[in-house]
Amino acid sequence: MSSFFAETPQFQAAVAVVNKISVADFKRVLDMLASGEEVPAKIQQVQSWIQHVVERAAAEQLKSQRLSDEMKKYIPDSHTEALLRYYQVFQQQLLKKIEHSSTVPLHLLEHNWRLHLNLAQDNFSTILDPYALFQFKLGNPHDETQKVETLTLEFSHEELYTLFLSLEDIQSQLDSLG
Repeated sequence: MSSFFAETPQFQAAVAVVNKISVADFKRVLDMLASGEEVPAKIQQVQSWIQHVVERAAAEQLKSQRLSDEMKKYIPDSHTEALLRYYQVFQQQLLKKIEHSSTVPLHLLEHNWRLHLNLAQDNFSTILDPYALFQFKLGNPHDETQKVETLTLEFSHEELYTLFLSLEDIQSQLDSLG
């Protein structure tokens, strides 16, 4: 049986962190999430992973037994039991939250880009600092009354290269599905 969760590098890194913490610390994180407390920065990766797991499971209306089976592939039984208790208590709240969230995401309506070069020269060095600016206009193409949001991003050469490598990975995964 294949895994319900996409085993991305971020997912696997978070699982490694979860597996390193004690069950008591894991339960403390679950208690913080349940009470709405802010989680310390050093365990935010654990918090994000827990939220991803339970929100995905709730969205798919996963039964507790199936979630248990899935989690046992990644985390110890003691952690799985604590996560299941949290999931069972908050499953209905998560479903309501998902139902009230927007089902129509923003779409890319328009995009622009430009290249900037900062040049400096003296007797000892020449500095070339290229960066690219991208501007995306986002909105709902089916709702003309909705405000169009503008998102502007600036990338250095290295950042842009990393982004394109990630996009190639996503494209290859999409190609393998289709």
